[in-house]
Amino acid sequence: MVQSQKRRKGKCNWGCSHDDLRTDSTEAELIEQWGRGIQKLTRLCLEAGLQKPDIVETGMFVQVTFHRKNRTQKPDANEKTVEAQNKIMVFVLEQGAITVAQGMELLSLGKSRTSEILSSMVQTELLTKQGIGKATRYIRGTASHG
Repeated sequence: MVQSQKRRKGKCNWGCSHDDLRTDSTEAELIEQWGRGIQKLTRLCLEAGLQKPDIVETGMFVQVTFHRKNRTQKPDANEKTVEAQNKIMVFVLEQGAITVAQGMELLSLGKSRTSEILSSMVQTELLTKQGIGKATRYIRGTASHG
């Protein structure tokens, strides 16, 4: 969100008079006549596919909040986790086991995120954990048979 504040009476926040603000806004073609700029900004936002700006009067100020367009949605965390689990299962089926270090390399993730994914697979019995510390390996679990 982008926020802008201007003073309603007297001088604006930047030390200019409203006459200066009116002249600058008119030259920028945002305001054809004083008092119609907000309507034009609202119309331009809607025409551009943006949400209508929020306008809040607070004492001597008017706060205008412009909303950005939603960017293309990224895959949600669940989709990424399922993809990672599938990669791990293929690796385990081909190699027989996987370590955290191998998982980090396979998934291009850090140690904590890789460990988190492997632990969730142990909880759902897709994998079984063997060993302790650096010697820990994850093998095919009971839920992955069949």
